[in-house]
Amino acid sequence: MTSPGRFVWMIPFGLAVTASIAGAYVRVGSDSEGAIGTIADRVLREPRPAVQRQLSQAPAWSSFQHRYGTWTASWNEATHTPHRAFGRAIPLTGFRDDATAVDRSVRDFVAQNAPLLGSAPQLALTDTHRAGNVWYVRYQQMVSGVPVLNADWEFRVAVNGNLMAFGADHYAVPTGLVTSPRIPLSVAREAAKRGLAFDAARDRVDGDRLYILPVNRGGATNFRLVYELHVITMDPRQSWYTLVDAANGEIVQRSSMLRHLMTGNVNATVHPLLPTDPLQTKPLRSATVNIGALAVNTDSLGNYSGASTGTVVVTSAFLGPYCNVDRCVSDVCPTGDGSFSKSTSSSPTNIAWLSTNSQQSERDAFYHVNRAHSYVKTLDPTYTANDYPLTTYTDLSDNCNAFWDFGTNSLSLLSAGSGCPNTASTADLVYHEYGHAVNDNLYVAHGRPQGLANQPLSEGLADVYDSYMIDNPVIGSGLFGPGTSLRTCLNTRQWPQDWNAVDPQETGEILAGAMWELRQSLGLATAGRLMHYAKYGLADDNDDGVAFNEYFVDVLVADDNNGNLSDGTPHYNQIVAAFNNHGIGTNYFIGIDVVADDQPNTGPFPVTATISYNGTFGGLDVTSPRLFYSINGAAFTSAPMFPTGNPDEYGAQVPAQASAVIRCYVRASTIDGGVKTQPAGAPGRYFSFIGGPFSTLLENDFDNDLGWTVGAAGDAATTGIWIRAVPVGSAVQPGADHSPNGTLCYVTGNALPDDPPAVNDVDGGKTTLTSSTFDATAGGLIRPVVSYWRWYSNNGGDNPGQDPWKVDISNNGGSTWTPVENTLETDQSWRRVMFSIKDYVTPTNNMKMRFVATDDLTFPSIVEAAVDDFALYAFPTSVGVDDHAPAAVFQLAPASPNPFRGSTQLVYSLASRGPVTLAVFDIQGRLVRSLVAGNQEAGRHSSNWDGRDAAGRPVANGPYFVRLAQQGARSSQAIVLMR
Repeated sequence: MTSPGRFVWMIPFGLAVTASIAGAYVRVGSDSEGAIGTIADRVLREPRPAVQRQLSQAPAWSSFQHRYGTWTASWNEATHTPHRAFGRAIPLTGFRDDATAVDRSVRDFVAQNAPLLGSAPQLALTDTHRAGNVWYVRYQQMVSGVPVLNADWEFRVAVNGNLMAFGADHYAVPTGLVTSPRIPLSVAREAAKRGLAFDAARDRVDGDRLYILPVNRGGATNFRLVYELHVITMDPRQSWYTLVDAANGEIVQRSSMLRHLMTGNVNATVHPLLPTDPLQTKPLRSATVNIGALAVNTDSLGNYSGASTGTVVVTSAFLGPYCNVDRCVSDVCPTGDGSFSKSTSSSPTNIAWLSTNSQQSERDAFYHVNRAHSYVKTLDPTYTANDYPLTTYTDLSDNCNAFWDFGTNSLSLLSAGSGCPNTASTADLVYHEYGHAVNDNLYVAHGRPQGLANQPLSEGLADVYDSYMIDNPVIGSGLFGPGTSLRTCLNTRQWPQDWNAVDPQETGEILAGAMWELRQSLGLATAGRLMHYAKYGLADDNDDGVAFNEYFVDVLVADDNNGNLSDGTPHYNQIVAAFNNHGIGTNYFIGIDVVADDQPNTGPFPVTATISYNGTFGGLDVTSPRLFYSINGAAFTSAPMFPTGNPDEYGAQVPAQASAVIRCYVRASTIDGGVKTQPAGAPGRYFSFIGGPFSTLLENDFDNDLGWTVGAAGDAATTGIWIRAVPVGSAVQPGADHSPNGTLCYVTGNALPDDPPAVNDVDGGKTTLTSSTFDATAGGLIRPVVSYWRWYSNNGGDNPGQDPWKVDISNNGGSTWTPVENTLETDQSWRRVMFSIKDYVTPTNNMKMRFVATDDLTFPSIVEAAVDDFALYAFPTSVGVDDHAPAAVFQLAPASPNPFRGSTQLVYSLASRGPVTLAVFDIQGRLVRSLVAGNQEAGRHSSNWDGRDAAGRPVANGPYFVRLAQQGARSSQAIVLMR
């Protein structure tokens, strides 16, 4: 459902559409990335453990549990009501297995629980539907007859009358809220066109609904009366979902209703399934044949029959009960559709669609759309929401694209060009797009006029529809030639570390990965049934993680066989395992807040974490919390964490050290095996703090200019150049600096608040930020440590994850530089980096650091970076340089992370000074990249490999070997690169 947090694409018209891998949206723009739009409010949010715990301890919930037994809830933190609640079955009074009785019994339950759900809410029934053995009952909150967006009431009732789940997003709308518009509908429709290329002769504005829109800002909720309108334009083809303030005509929200647009380049023709398949003659099912005045439809084998007398005219076109193909020329549709006509008295009269009476695109589109329709009817024979002639446009005058347009309820398939085939002939694209049609139409049929609004959930489910239909996890097989593809459902993507603020397709792979694991464990038939029937729960939310987790719960509901979720479901273990492996199962409900502060003493150093469980199933394994820590770059070791006596708090200690840079992370598990780490992505990501009696030599929060400079030889960036400013938040850039009491930081350019993410990001080359000179030997202190906080994003645009973030250090005023960071991995959070200078160079009084963000013209992406709170620490001379340091040995430590996507760190130690080599080899033993070659001192060293060869080209996914060699000694280990 559209709501204040739904992301908004604002497309500047008149810009060229680029040929790129297909997305759920049109990639438009003059920026090299070809990206579009503004994502105004799409943010990564997770339940706040403290707030969830507070709501779970409220008197109304305690009273409810006293009355009905043990129930658990995940709370809507804006309304303070249960967003989803589950527990022991509650028999409903007056229940009968019919829609009217179910509605009455649920309303009785609501009235009996007014302290929890809200006093006398005005509820309009939007859907009472039985799917399988579950009644799905939904209401919309109303105020003076006007529906409230996001105020959805959900109930799951078994056919035996047991209430097993419910949710009530009840907004406390102020008394006296104006529910009559101050501007007429005609004015609102004019306002909805604002900023769009609108041609009154062919474009239009539809809709007339009024809604009350809750707007949550800064913890407070305000309410606006809005018109819901649909703006439909033909050049370019777009459908805009638009909310216009009914008081002043302001556009409150605008989002594209094009559910999907695929782009790409391929030079092969496609036929029944793969682009390389030979043409085959296939029967056309569900085609309408007119025998005189009698219209009949073909069966699954393409056969038809109908009574006739004498000579009749038999006609047909690419039209049937489930598909209507319209051929387009220069975007004029229909134009010269394929047709068949024959006057005959003989039987049989066979209709052969050939190049003489039709185009290849028409034949393929009709065949594949009807196959996709047949699949959903196989899953659910009672499903009728897609039983209509779906308008399917072919040969539109763009290329490398295909999309489902929810606004006009049509499927658009584009002509060949730019090295791409006609997308009507690409079966994988048609099935994916039809999956979008099923998602939206099912939601609309059961009370959601906005369809499935959460785009990552919609993208993931469309991929699952496609992969289940052909029983192959690969999406877009052969699209760019033999062996190529777009993506795969067979993946290891996890929430939240693989969340992508710009690309909902990539985020959707998280859910698709869970569902393909479910197909592997349960078989295609059972997984397909659960995939489809879970949609009747209408999972949807502005927060992608919440939407994924709602769908997880609805899969369990669809799997239930006795109306009691508290005792599990027939396939509970397999479902939970599949979703936990991708971070959106029961482990999603684990909340971990870690406290790992700098500690100016010799230790031991306590680390605490508040670990809570806000889930609806399972629970926290209270014996599972563990602290993992690394001292001065050594391998991670772990220690159990025990309750401290404070609510939900666990603690452990890092052993005493005279001087240490400590890295750590915390891990906890659910009782059913779900694992969560904080930070997500550990051990590749971690918290850092300094331990020992350190002194502060330098602190810079950048609120004052301390002489840092922007620009260096070789800088070529044309936009996104470093500035010292208050960052303007976007989907890829922080909305505030890191300093608790500061305002400024260094950031790679600022755009206006409503600009798309690709405006003023780094483009055209690199931009360099260099520190002023600092003294790492001041005051006679030793073992200086550098600390800084950084933000880095490069996973948006046409070539995500290809542009490096680099940090270097110099001990001779910038004459030479030594790498500290070189990574391709996005981390859209303020992350602390801390290291001992001696691990890289000898400390001097002439130190500098530089920070380089790059948008390589060869691999353009949306790149943003920020730096804040630079500091320098050191220890007194009473702390020996080698205190608590192990004796030097020849050793190659485990790579971290491994497997890896962006880059992996290789830490090694040498027993003595001498020539050393560190190199990467492929599995055939061929040299891929030499990382180190030369003399080095004894002790600890590190290097990074970014997945590129010696020429700087990205290498293929798969296993590689790293080999460390010095004076006859060798150490090797395997690493795995994943894209």
